[in-house]
Amino acid sequence: MYIKEISLYNFRNYTNQKFEFEKDGGLITGKNGIGKTNLLEAICYPAFGKSVRQFADADLVKFDSLEFAINSKYQDEHKNYDFQVIFSKNKKAIKLNNSPITRISDLYNYLKIVYFSADDIWLVNGNRQKRRSFFDQAITQSSILYSDLLREYYRILEQRNSILKDDKFKSQLQPWNKQFISKAIEVVEYRKNYLAKFIKFAEDILNNITNSHESLQIDYEAFSHIVYESDWLENYLHKIEQNEFEYKRTLVGPHLDEYEFNINEYSVKRYSSQGQRRSLVIALRFAQIAMIKENSSCIPIIIFDDALSELDKNRVDKILSLLTDEHQILIASPNIDNYRGFSFPIIKLGDE
Repeated sequence: MYIKEISLYNFRNYTNQKFEFEKDGGLITGKNGIGKTNLLEAICYPAFGKSVRQFADADLVKFDSLEFAINSKYQDEHKNYDFQVIFSKNKKAIKLNNSPITRISDLYNYLKIVYFSADDIWLVNGNRQKRRSFFDQAITQSSILYSDLLREYYRILEQRNSILKDDKFKSQLQPWNKQFISKAIEVVEYRKNYLAKFIKFAEDILNNITNSHESLQIDYEAFSHIVYESDWLENYLHKIEQNEFEYKRTLVGPHLDEYEFNINEYSVKRYSSQGQRRSLVIALRFAQIAMIKENSSCIPIIIFDDALSELDKNRVDKILSLLTDEHQILIASPNIDNYRGFSFPIIKLGDE
């Protein structure tokens, strides 16, 4: 899979501009603030149906404009994919080859992109929601069924929370408890099965890029140490029912669980250096790539949004050498010195 061209209309700092790309990718360069990240954000949009940087659609509209549009063309070995995104009057419409996309999750069937960002450090440094979001997105890229399951879980969670806001609806809680328990167990099984394979890739890649032989552990930790077993959960929900009505929300479940990273049995968040953390998050992204390739026939597009800028050239060389030439690789950086050993086409933004 690779992107051939993209046209942007009132998207971020772009009024009306078109970019073309070669199959092997390119090095996007220019001064800070010129729009490198904005271009990559637009390229990623059709893969996720939203900003990969977690901005609201309204925030993507160019200043003094009312709407934006993205038209992009992608291709794999067998087919062309023309995506059109229009956001206007606080509504968005996405089309693929002129056919409307009615469910955002369907986009995962067609386009797979792995986006490396300097902000990935928050996978280690940030809160548990960052880690859950990373793994939920990664699992969905490998299995569209997980997206459907997760959406159903959150629908049930929302309904359950609405009941917990007023104890006069107590009698309605039990039927939703059964649905909640069933979907919660399914979600956790998906997550654990994915993690069992993922961690093997992540550990091998981490040791490769760091020239070490460290043991990486990624533990899935249930919030409040609950047990994802039907009878156990049913009894526990009954036990904490009054507390949930007091807090007016569901107090346990996959939406609160955590992924804990450890190297040689020591917490990465507590004891590792900044360099070790950056190496780990890069290994996590590479493991995401490996899992996509193992579970689908799609070769993902790889994007580095200034994610390698703090690493020396030797480390950059080692990281990029892990990628085969079957990938289209797009790199945004204000400094091209670290990439002079690679034959990436140069895409210059601005007057440089």
